[in-house]
Amino acid sequence: MLCDNCDKREANVHMTRISGGDKEELHLCAECAEKTGQLGLSSDVFSFQQMLSGMLNKSQQGSREIRQLEKLQCDNCGLTYREFVESGLFGCSECYSSFGDNLDYVVQKVQGNTRHSGKVPRGRFQDHKLEERLTELKVELERMVQQEKYERAAELRDEIKEIEQRLADSDAE
Repeated sequence: MLCDNCDKREANVHMTRISGGDKEELHLCAECAEKTGQLGLSSDVFSFQQMLSGMLNKSQQGSREIRQLEKLQCDNCGLTYREFVESGLFGCSECYSSFGDNLDYVVQKVQGNTRHSGKVPRGRFQDHKLEERLTELKVELERMVQQEKYERAAELRDEIKEIEQRLADSDAE
């Protein structure tokens, strides 16, 4: 397929824009796409923030849930959940803690998992393993309490306390 703009070179940039129910397709060669700014970061190009915002909006089903989420606000910087959804950007490092429980859907969609599975900085590998074990133990503890297996739950509680102490000691160093 030839470029829609110059009709000379092979089109290798293919864009589809849907606006107001109308679908517009544009097929450009790399040179024409560069000249027209279609590869740049102009305001009408779909951004990561727009994608994230769309995913956040889609993840919230009922209007009651949406109203509750819109009341959320970061205690540190004052960013509201609505502002976060619109911009796709956190205001500070505390925003993740403030909105974290409502982000699992997005993290699952973007990352494919809600648990870290990548590299760990040197010197943190042991702590990382302990943190993973701690998470597993907490899940198992909850399951044992639900199943009313209190002896096993007590063992898990003790192991959790031990790991938490080891992590606290490690942070103090």
